[in-house]
Amino acid sequence: MANAVEKVNTIAITDIEAINTRTDENIQAFNSFEFTGVIPYGGLTWTAGATDSHRGGHGVTGSITNLVCIGGFNISGTNLATTREYNGTTWANGGNMEASNSSMRMSGTGTAAIYFGGYDANVASYTDRSEKYNGTTWADSASLVRDLANMGCGINDSNCIFPCGSTMSGHDATNQLWDDTSWSDGSDVGSATTAGGNAGNSTDCIIMSGYQYSAGDESTA
Repeated sequence: MANAVEKVNTIAITDIEAINTRTDENIQAFNSFEFTGVIPYGGLTWTAGATDSHRGGHGVTGSITNLVCIGGFNISGTNLATTREYNGTTWANGGNMEASNSSMRMSGTGTAAIYFGGYDANVASYTDRSEKYNGTTWADSASLVRDLANMGCGINDSNCIFPCGSTMSGHDATNQLWDDTSWSDGSDVGSATTAGGNAGNSTDCIIMSGYQYSAGDESTA
């Protein structure tokens, strides 16, 4: 209730006669939230962060203060094996991947991450590679069941899903599941999709948009 609040923006509540034309004694809630000392803020603004060199088709995971960005391709289209780390203020070099890879997906944090699949420039093909990162170096992890790219997500480096995705001959509709030991097949998705968004883990995942092969077009599903 309003009488539980001592100040709003450093102004004593006893000095405020009205907010948005309503008297203090009649205000019980803002935007349906009980007025008990915290006024929630529902806005969203973007601010500029530190710039970095051009990179497309990269993998990224973590938070805005503990982020790792890997691989991809530079402005000339050359695949990269480099790792860049962001601490919320500046970018710094991390350890290189063992492969020059793009179109991979990732899960985890800047100090415990995994990437899987993608396009490996060393073999000029989609790949079954999976590597783990400890914040300093990358090391080989168990391979995917099949070579895939452009899909996948997880909640950490030990629980991930690779639902459908791109193959060199088209697409794949089967989920691949990661349990921190090996990749295994899961059930097929309803419609094979690639290059879409997805979030979640091996037991709770959503896929949205992308290119849907059953329709032969981009999807809004």
